[in-house]
Amino acid sequence: MMKPKLSPATHANYATIVSRQRGAVLLIALVVLVAMTLSALALIRSANTGNLVAGNLAFREAALLSAERATESAVSAWLAPHAGKADLNIDAGGEGYYAVRNDPANWEIAWPDLTKKLALAPGNQDSDVAGNAVSYVIHRLCDSVGDPNAPGTNCSRPPHGGDGDSKSIAGGGIGLLNPQVYYRITARVTGPRNTVVYTQTIIAL
Repeated sequence: MMKPKLSPATHANYATIVSRQRGAVLLIALVVLVAMTLSALALIRSANTGNLVAGNLAFREAALLSAERATESAVSAWLAPHAGKADLNIDAGGEGYYAVRNDPANWEIAWPDLTKKLALAPGNQDSDVAGNAVSYVIHRLCDSVGDPNAPGTNCSRPPHGGDGDSKSIAGGGIGLLNPQVYYRITARVTGPRNTVVYTQTIIAL
């Protein structure tokens, strides 16, 4: 079967239509390529952000663990050895201990004058193995220095837990003061990526 021959005019029109179609396909391909590129960039950005957030959370958790170790060290190195002694009735700023409550308006500004650095890493370094620099301060929650049972000292004390802990003055129903006093341990940890963590722990001793 013989193909019909196209006239020169018809052939020119056909060539123009084919050329236009090829141009449209190219334009669509470019639009799709741009959309795919933007999607890939958004996916990469999202993955990087997720990794950054996960890394920051990991640094924060490591800093919190260091702060907990600082609190334990404050109890074992200072409070426990001096429990029941007059040493707890006066300030010992060199050891990061104060017998009077202190609530600075800005802890960051007051911190260098209040605290004691804590060596957690081998070699007596001021940072632990995770690169966290740790320091702490202990405040006895009293209004003034001196014997916590003296008038005017006004120390915060825990309530009696129950009948087994409560005592009464003979002939009356007035409960005796709990001999324990509250102490507040504030720990500050600075670490990688400008991580800064504060923790406060209240203990009765």
